[in-house]
Amino acid sequence: VQMRALHFVETGEAYKAGIDTSDLDLPARAAHLFAAGSDALNRGRRQDAEQSLGALGP
Repeated sequence: VQMRALHFVETGEAYKAGIDTSDLDLPARAAHLFAAGSDALNRGRRQDAEQSLGALGP
């Protein structure tokens, strides 16, 4: 997840491989959701961004 987030930060593009976050701890899952939401927002997919970022918490 850290490498996926770093890839996004450095390139502005999402890492192409899928990722399973079911067994990850909360900070790692939050990093994944933040990276996915930021990528969607940068690509103009507001609904996807809101869904990912909304999953971060209440």
